[in-house]
Amino acid sequence: MKRTTIALAALVTAALGAGGSAALLRGDDHGPFRAGASPEPVTCMEHQPHAPDPAATGGTARNLTVLRYHTANGLRPYCDGGPPTRNDRAWADLHVTLGGDAASVAAIRR
Repeated sequence: MKRTTIALAALVTAALGAGGSAALLRGDDHGPFRAGASPEPVTCMEHQPHAPDPAATGGTARNLTVLRYHTANGLRPYCDGGPPTRNDRAWADLHVTLGGDAASVAAIRR
């Protein structure tokens, strides 16, 4: 029994730590969302390569990641110095649809 518990804990730890350097959420509720490369605060945002899935308004923990990311970073510039893309605007709109503060993504939604 103890070995099973240790093995299960090791699998969970490995699963949570896997996935490369960027946090990429592939979801049952929305398309892939890049939340950043590290848990450290970011100085600029990367463009989102995909738009959210139309069914993205369902409540899940993944939506909390979208809300948290845009609340913390929505006013930061993009790392390439470029303007928001159509996908970036779609994620910012989703942030507001999910109940996030529109002011925190105002620069993206312009």
